[in-house]
Amino acid sequence: MALEEALLEATKGMAALTEMLKITAQNQERLIAGQAAAIEKVQPETRTRTRAKKDEPTPAAAPAETETAEAPPPASTDSSPTFTTEVSDDELKIVASTYLAGEKDKGMEALQIAKDFIPSIAAEFGSPKLCGPESKLTPAERVKAWFFLKRKSAGLPVDFNGDYDFDGDPTQGGEPAAPEDDF
Repeated sequence: MALEEALLEATKGMAALTEMLKITAQNQERLIAGQAAAIEKVQPETRTRTRAKKDEPTPAAAPAETETAEAPPPASTDSSPTFTTEVSDDELKIVASTYLAGEKDKGMEALQIAKDFIPSIAAEFGSPKLCGPESKLTPAERVKAWFFLKRKSAGLPVDFNGDYDFDGDPTQGGEPAAPEDDF
């Protein structure tokens, strides 16, 4: 008899625990739904641009979408990553001078490496200069040059032949290079 009573009590306890777990699960579902709604209120939907793969056809946009499409954000001079699809000569100058100024703070050796890197970008595209009237960069090459400068500014290696998404984050596919050990 005592065993039956103990089993009955254990069963009642398990049933109560199961009910409490169901209530907890329902509360968590409401919490998650409320969190998603709160995030949507704080962070409005943002559009991202990705490049189309060469073998995929580009979908035709509906007329209403083309009228309301947002313009890409202009290049920024701050250190936060911004992604662009168009770069003016002036924007490229700003990014290059910001990169040089940042490297100057790291010492003369870093500044010299930066001074050598900027002409190497121009040379990669067959241009005598990166910016200015002597620059022969096409609009697409200016975007790539901007991307390489942003990537180098972030302390990441630059591979001119790398497969980057030039419309995406310049820090894609890597971690900042570790400082070299003097030992």
